[in-house]
Amino acid sequence: MGVPLLFNKCNVFDLIEVQKENLKQLISGMSLDEVQKPTEEFVPSLVSKFARSLPVIEENKIEVSRQEIQVDVSRDPTVMAFDGPVYRPGTRITVHIPFSGVSDWFLVRPSTYTLSPPRGEVDDRELRLIFITTDSSAEHVKTEIAKALKEIKQYLEWLAPAVKQLQSELTNVATTEIANRRRYLESQSNMISSLGFPERKS
Repeated sequence: MGVPLLFNKCNVFDLIEVQKENLKQLISGMSLDEVQKPTEEFVPSLVSKFARSLPVIEENKIEVSRQEIQVDVSRDPTVMAFDGPVYRPGTRITVHIPFSGVSDWFLVRPSTYTLSPPRGEVDDRELRLIFITTDSSAEHVKTEIAKALKEIKQYLEWLAPAVKQLQSELTNVATTEIANRRRYLESQSNMISSLGFPERKS
């Protein structure tokens, strides 16, 4: 299996809409006591649950690891391969790039993007770039690493406006939905009170 594409799983607008919907769902289940909290404190607290801080690459902590492998070179035009794969000793080099922030952004396609995004693997702690070489020279790999890092930084720059947009839209949603939920619950409470009977507590 090849190394997956980064910044290619979903577009930025879908991510924003999903997070807004998740916030609405949370507020829709809140009690009257919760939605009566001071808005200036409660809204930022809610927004922080669904906002996503952009990853910041920690270049000074980058490390590499290596693994000896057999590389199929049958597609190399300098190799005569007539009957299937031709293998040569090679090295799989993994560049381990730690970061702070939320890893989700490495999977999101910004509104500006290229047709050939960088490739890599990512988890909550690090981004991994993988390079295969049959050459003992480091220069080519160094060039490829530098190119990939430059592309990743560019994509993160393209995503920066979306982080601010997400924060802004979540704040608007939280403010509106809390007010709506408060009005609804207060109307329900007033209606029950008007019946003239005490309400049984669950």
